Amino acid sequence: MIRMNSEASGRGLGLLLTVGMLSCCLLTTAAFVGDLHASVDETEQAAAPLPRPRDMSADSLDEIDKRLQPEIAVLWDPAQPTDARKAAYEAVKPVIAELLENADHRLTAQKLHRRVSLIGGVLGAAEAKLDVIRPSTFQESVRESARELDRNLRRIRNGSLWVRYLELPPLQREGTSVEQLQAFRDLASVTDEMDEAQREFVSRADIQELNKLVEAAISEMTRPLDDSALREELSVQLDRLVRGVLQDEVLPVSTSTAEARSAWRIIRAQFPSAADVLRPILNDSCLGHNVHVAVSESLVSRLIAASREESGKISERAMGATITGDQQTSVTVDAEFLPSDDSARLNIFLQGKTHTETVARKSPATVFSEGDHSFRVSREVVFGGPQIELGRTQFSADINNRVTNFRTDYDGRLFGRMVRREAGRRISGSQSETDAETRKQLQADLVPRFENEVGGPFNELNAVLESLRGRGLGPDQIDARSTDSGMSLSLRSIGTDYLGGSVPPTAISAGEGASVQLHQSMFNLLLGGLGLQGRVVDQNELTGEIEKALGEMLGREISLNRNAAPAASNESDEDAADERQTFFVFSETDPLRVQFADGEVSVLIQTGIRQEGREELAVHTIVIPIEVKLTEAGIQLTPQRIRVLSAPITVANQLRKVIGSRISEQQLSATLDLNTAEGGEAKTLTVTDLQLADGWLTISVR
Repeated sequence: MIRMNSEASGRGLGLLLTVGMLSCCLLTTAAFVGDLHASVDETEQAAAPLPRPRDMSADSLDEIDKRLQPEIAVLWDPAQPTDARKAAYEAVKPVIAELLENADHRLTAQKLHRRVSLIGGVLGAAEAKLDVIRPSTFQESVRESARELDRNLRRIRNGSLWVRYLELPPLQREGTSVEQLQAFRDLASVTDEMDEAQREFVSRADIQELNKLVEAAISEMTRPLDDSALREELSVQLDRLVRGVLQDEVLPVSTSTAEARSAWRIIRAQFPSAADVLRPILNDSCLGHNVHVAVSESLVSRLIAASREESGKISERAMGATITGDQQTSVTVDAEFLPSDDSARLNIFLQGKTHTETVARKSPATVFSEGDHSFRVSREVVFGGPQIELGRTQFSADINNRVTNFRTDYDGRLFGRMVRREAGRRISGSQSETDAETRKQLQADLVPRFENEVGGPFNELNAVLESLRGRGLGPDQIDARSTDSGMSLSLRSIGTDYLGGSVPPTAISAGEGASVQLHQSMFNLLLGGLGLQGRVVDQNELTGEIEKALGEMLGREISLNRNAAPAASNESDEDAADERQTFFVFSETDPLRVQFADGEVSVLIQTGIRQEGREELAVHTIVIPIEVKLTEAGIQLTPQRIRVLSAPITVANQLRKVIGSRISEQQLSATLDLNTAEGGEAKTLTVTDLQLADGWLTISVR
């Protein structure tokens, strides 16, 4: 009787939360279509004592300010005396403060500030008080976590077999030995010898959470006890931490991030005073949120808003009467944000009016009526917890039924007047019952459909979140807030062995649309879950494999196909031989990663190449920078010079040739079409800004 278009609510918000992630995958797969040639690499600069990103080379620093390089050289060299490094740290801080006030160097200064603050924090943490936590603390945490994991596993099919395989029973008793802890750690560590099913199961978030506690307990129970040895142990862990974080900025690899996370767990567990010094610095530099979303109420209202005017026939039985007639209904759907400091609250509502003209027949009377009713149905949606919460549906209606006439079967006959008076009395007396029945019927028509159309999309998003958490990819921290004009969300997903985001180079605001900021760490976490490790994939099937893996992770069909036409080729016959069937032989670790910097997304592929009739090329790291620009025509993707790291020049040239012949400049549409219900108004989102800087992808839409 009354139709709604509220389903667009979930689709629109879901798109805003996922468009950035899929954009990265589009940029990633853009590296494998078309035609481009690249030049030869120059020799890579020798590594410094601590890893130094390319933008911190001596020449780069001298171009910014000649006071930087001498102090940075000392600060980055652990072999220098501690006092000298502290002096360098104090000397470089005011220089960076000056640069932060210079618009031309602000972004560079922000990166320097983050990295220098990290090393300064490590120098301070190295001298923190040694208030070491005793082993019993960790053993108790391991025991509680092992009991919870035992309960979780026994709820699933064949779970008891996994309980025995992981040797959980000894961990649930007091006095667990180091050997028993080490046995669990070895069994719970993902290895190359495991098949895919074993890897997936052992990677469960609850197993790896216990593994973290076990690792901390082992470290605590085996640590030296005298102060000098403890200082040495703290120094070792601080070095692991800082090298892992800096290496992730030079070249993202999971081995370095796993080292950093492992060191941080040990520092937190064993050296709480040192951890207190480092915590705010790490939150700003590498363990912060890696997704930020700001959405305006005006945009959500535009995506959700819908109106309908419909007419239909009425034919039903109510209160013992047969009712027929006509109905005209007008409905609007909209949304409003509700102010909240600890969550983001959105109220989706449907309201409208209906006019009815009916004839009710119940012997011996026939009643002619008109009705003008207004109604409102609403449901609150709350963001900020592990799941998107849906409140109870609220329904209200203002019922106005009017009897315009009635007749009886005895009109004009003996006793007709008496029957008519009695019928009129009964009709008048049943008015409240009639109104109640009308309200009940309206509620039955409106509420179930509204709940399904509003709840369905958000339930799908909850299923996606649950799927990601099951794979250790879901958010572990969510901060949300809303005002009466919009909402903002900040999420962190870092899994077990990955890092998180830094302070973004610029803050975002929704304006009249929405903005999404995504850190490269979020993408690398997701890319690590695609399952390409150690696989041999036909280059023509690579996009399909990524689509399939993303679909499994997100619980929905994903399409990355842009139907790009291959670029024209002027290659010689010898060069054209590279068009033969090609297979990527991916590395066992980090087969696919990305970096965002200075208007480019760099796709890092660790792969070898296998072609029929040619010698297989060994696995190397291939860096494909892709310049990304928002133009009037759309989003322009322009591949830049390909680099091959740590490969002989002849091998590097071959790899460049094979990869370079399969990439081309791409043009993506800046307009996103949203599907609507049949007959509904077409809705679009247009990208108005796109920035890549300091590890962050920022997209604004209206």
